[in-house]
Amino acid sequence: MPRRDKKVYLEDIIKHCEELQRLRVDATNSVTFLSNNYYYRTAERCFQIIGEALYHLNNIDRNIAINEKTKIIALRHLITHDYDSIDYSRLWLYIETFLPNLLFETEQLLKEEINKTD
Repeated sequence: MPRRDKKVYLEDIIKHCEELQRLRVDATNSVTFLSNNYYYRTAERCFQIIGEALYHLNNIDRNIAINEKTKIIALRHLITHDYDSIDYSRLWLYIETFLPNLLFETEQLLKEEINKTD
């Protein structure tokens, strides 16, 4: 399978960060989040995709300027390979703690990539 370019991975991250933002607004707090299978399963899938995209971006450019990439990639590996040991409160913590900055950093990187091609 041919390698996708940085722009596509960045767009995937942004799309799923935005999905997590909508979920955050709907869930409002960790108790609501943890009591609803839909919320934490959606977050789980979004973090799988975000983590996979970050993994590929990191392989393309080890110096990519995303602060929490290592933690999010590790979360993706946990979800994929150790699904039976996931602490769903950790997903909420990542949404609350890392999501706003991840979205900002990714949007900035996408702008840079678009400007390179213009």
